[in-house]
Amino acid sequence: MKLIPALLFAISAVDATDSGAITVPFWKSPQKKQGVHKSIKNAQSRFQLNILTPSPHARSIGLQDFSDELYTTNVTFGNGQVFSVDLDTGSSDVWIRGPQCTSQDGSCGTGMPAIDLADSSIKRTGQTWQTGYGSGSVAGDIYKGRVALDTVETTLNFGVSTSETGFNSPGAGLWGLAYASINQIGGGNFVESAK
Repeated sequence: MKLIPALLFAISAVDATDSGAITVPFWKSPQKKQGVHKSIKNAQSRFQLNILTPSPHARSIGLQDFSDELYTTNVTFGNGQVFSVDLDTGSSDVWIRGPQCTSQDGSCGTGMPAIDLADSSIKRTGQTWQTGYGSGSVAGDIYKGRVALDTVETTLNFGVSTSETGFNSPGAGLWGLAYASINQIGGGNFVESAK
């Protein structure tokens, strides 16, 4: 049942410019799109699920699927710095790899992209943060600046990693999509900030 993890992932945010809902549909390739929609309808009927269907004003963002375990998408930090990040529904912090990132297990990667801290639109707050995940941990400095997921943009606090352990994903950071109650970075919840 590879579809179940995809069904569990659903976000909805309001775009302040046109008050239209933004949805994130999942499918592996355009050829499978019809099959996923049929599977969702079957799941709705079989398990009495209340799954929202996209509105005519909904937009889609590009997702990359890594073995049904991880999804990445491109996001923007500061003045147009674009990175591919892991989408995480189990955490709520937003963080990106820093240029001084170190790791003993290769988590920071060799030649992996890192945020340019000379960007004048992002400012260091003087605070630090650290958090653990099932796969590892990350720590770093907190910055404040503009971030965007597709056309939904906001200004919030986000982490810039200085140390990572246990991350072997292709993303240059993590984009938490859970609610603010589990945030480790104060003022750093994208879902709440983008309302």
